[in-house]
Amino acid sequence: MEFKGQMVDCPESDSILFVGSPLLDGLSALTSCGLFLSDISIHDATRDVILVGEQSRAQVRERR
Repeated sequence: MEFKGQMVDCPESDSILFVGSPLLDGLSALTSCGLFLSDISIHDATRDVILVGEQSRAQVRERR
């Protein structure tokens, strides 16, 4: 699994924190990793991208 995000320096705890999310291309990639849509932060645009992609795929299937 690949991730996107950034490293944040936390000098008060002498540590570095990774803040990010999985890099996914669809709902099937999400579920194949054992994750659910609810596992992704509501503030992350990845949720919207996945939902729009799934909606688009459903519309294409309906047109056939």
